Amino acid sequence: MEKVITKLYDLGVYHIVDHKKTVEVDIGGPLAHSEKLAEILVKLRAVMSQLGITEYNGQKASPKPLTEKDYYELGKKSKQLYLDVVGILDMIKQTKEDIKRTAEKLTVAELFQKLKIEPWMIQESKLLCTFIGTLPEGKSLQGLEKITPHYELVKVKAKAGQVIALFAKREARDAIQALLQKEGFQELPIDPSLHGNKAENTRKTDTLIQEFQKSIQSLSTKLAQAETRLELLRRQHKEFLVSNEAMLREEAKKAEAPLLFGETKRAFTITGWIPAKDVQKVQKELQSVTNNSIYIEESIPDQHDSVPVKLKNALLVKPYEFFLQLYDLPNYKEIDPTMLMFITFPLFFGFMLGDAGYGIVTLLLFLFLRKKFPTMKALLNIMVFAAVISILFGFAFGEYFGFEHISSENGNALCRTTGICLPMHEIESHGELHRIADFPRLLNRAHGHINLGGMEILAVLVIGAIVGVIHLNLAFLLGFYNVWRTHGFLHAIEEKLSWILLETGIVLTVLSMTNKIAIPPLVGWLILGISIFLIYKGEGVQGLVELPSIFSNILSYMRLGAVGLASVGLAVVVNENLTIPYIQKGGIFAVIGIFSFLFGHIINIGLGILGPFLHSLRLHYVEFFSKFYKGGGIAYSPFGRNQHE
Repeated sequence: MEKVITKLYDLGVYHIVDHKKTVEVDIGGPLAHSEKLAEILVKLRAVMSQLGITEYNGQKASPKPLTEKDYYELGKKSKQLYLDVVGILDMIKQTKEDIKRTAEKLTVAELFQKLKIEPWMIQESKLLCTFIGTLPEGKSLQGLEKITPHYELVKVKAKAGQVIALFAKREARDAIQALLQKEGFQELPIDPSLHGNKAENTRKTDTLIQEFQKSIQSLSTKLAQAETRLELLRRQHKEFLVSNEAMLREEAKKAEAPLLFGETKRAFTITGWIPAKDVQKVQKELQSVTNNSIYIEESIPDQHDSVPVKLKNALLVKPYEFFLQLYDLPNYKEIDPTMLMFITFPLFFGFMLGDAGYGIVTLLLFLFLRKKFPTMKALLNIMVFAAVISILFGFAFGEYFGFEHISSENGNALCRTTGICLPMHEIESHGELHRIADFPRLLNRAHGHINLGGMEILAVLVIGAIVGVIHLNLAFLLGFYNVWRTHGFLHAIEEKLSWILLETGIVLTVLSMTNKIAIPPLVGWLILGISIFLIYKGEGVQGLVELPSIFSNILSYMRLGAVGLASVGLAVVVNENLTIPYIQKGGIFAVIGIFSFLFGHIINIGLGILGPFLHSLRLHYVEFFSKFYKGGGIAYSPFGRNQHE
């Protein structure tokens, strides 16, 4: 068993499946040295945690066969190191507590000094009662004279209000205590060791202060020495701890591997998955290491097997696997949609943000964050590419921080100085005509319209719907392929191609009824009827219930234009209603205008990142994936050194 485990570990390609206990074959137990390994690992990790060493998380182990002597030496050294570290830490903890207690005593002694009282004055007495503590600012203990004329009160100012020392006859104790409680008095906790003895007259306040200061200094020196010893241990043993923890961690994987096996008194069995290209190599290696005393059975996966999957994508596409990990991995028979998201997600995001100025700001932001947070590199690589696409769409829409044009005067000046002459035309604003110079663009998304059936509809909304038709039908084609692979060609037609046929029937029916094409309406109705029959046969009543969803899914893609229009609207409000009017007034208003510009566009950029990101994901997860993607894939996680590399 140990030879097989070691060989499988070295090969690093075998994905082990947990054995389910049966009457004939029980679950295996760990190797004999597993308990010793675990004990040493616990000690090493405890020491590393206490010394603040965390590099072991990414440390790669060097393979090294361990003997009983190695385990003994490692166990002995790790135990001694553990005891040394724990001893020093206990000393540090105790010293810090001593410093804290001494500092508290010093604080009280310094208050005694301010109050001009000596320790012997606070001793228990048959005749006197003593109260030392703090009162809120402004409290003066009115009514004390009515309780007793025989008292002495000393006050000094402090950070928390005022500190008082009150001495009075013992028979008035309860009444005075009630008054103090009413006034918000907080008694000062005084350590018993501070109490002096009048007869001995040796515990003077000034002497106490000097003693406590010397004690704190001595304890601080002791603490520094202990911390220095701890740091020395850290430097001396860091390499030993890191390398051996990594090595033993890998050895523990091998020792605990039999917990995944099936086992009888004389044999063991392992079930798992290997990439087809590695099968021959694994068989040859295992036969060699066991002298052919092993039986290997191959089987081709069927549709009921939970086959692990490993996504393989090009370097540029690989970051988009992040979105599948958020959602669900594809199962073994499905198409991996990562490549499609690499194409469509940045396009959707860029189309919605669609401002060159915003695109440049977000690009710089994502580049900075990628450098600052390397653990988020995959997501930020996606957003960097999406920001670049946003810049390109910004040029296509002619939008720069919400500005679509400049004044004719600025346009003429630009033409004279640079030779870049922008087209001029007049627009109406606030009831007045203004001559402006337009930025070059392929499409004006705020004002560009398309005539559909006599209705003027914003072009970006129409484009969104067209994109929806294309995107959804691509999903149906992918679904057709997936179902074909798992359930057969006929079922794929009934379940997926029927929806494309439904759309075709609707389009032909509408066009023929509006005399746009010379085809009888009956043809469209016939195709519609056939498609509905196929949907019912493929998906049952649920398919019929979902018939209207095809229209809502297509309309959902109009958000590609709508989200962008909302961003444009907010940018125009910031520019034309806040920034420009204030700047034109000059003076302090110009500062307000600049602040409005910065604050307004920062808010809009934040919304411009969040909105397109979430809506792009929604169009993929809800509309697109629902037509072809089942998910449920298990990540390929081979047993061995390559598992975490």
